Amino acid sequence: MHDDEFTTREMLQDNSVISVANEQWVFLSSHLEVDTQVSSVPQLYINELDFIFNLSLDEETSELKIHHHNKDVDLHVRCHHYLTLNLARYRAADAKKGVLPANQGWVNTEQLVKDLGVDMRYLNIKIHRARKQFSEVLTNVHDAENIIVRQLRKVRFAGASFMIYKGCELESTSDVARTRKNSITI
Repeated sequence: MHDDEFTTREMLQDNSVISVANEQWVFLSSHLEVDTQVSSVPQLYINELDFIFNLSLDEETSELKIHHHNKDVDLHVRCHHYLTLNLARYRAADAKKGVLPANQGWVNTEQLVKDLGVDMRYLNIKIHRARKQFSEVLTNVHDAENIIVRQLRKVRFAGASFMIYKGCELESTSDVARTRKNSITI
């Protein structure tokens, strides 16, 4: 070691972020893993994303696009987007009532089943499919699968910025989306 070099030692814990040569690595210790895998560190948070829902007039077709940092991710038309859109509607309704953002959008799953006209099994499948698509597509987002959050008998949409278009007309928008509107492309 040269005199101008130094080392810093610290105990690594699981999920510690390590910076080496301007790259970030996540330390995962496991006696069960055979190979070391390269894993990128997520760079975005859910609250940095803008969700743009496009719903047909008859509400049979729902499309979702996600906008962040001047980039768009098209999640295309999927039936589970209708669930996510309705959860965003609950959140918008709570915002209009003055409910604090941390408490907005929570709905009892029994009420959601009734409102959507589906059974609990079908609802659980849609939640699973939506969360799976979010986590697979949004690999650079922390907790992407938690865009739909579950608690005991309750569920909610965790996105803070969203716009809902029904038949190309703006139906609803969140307060956060209103402030970001100049940067959101439709």
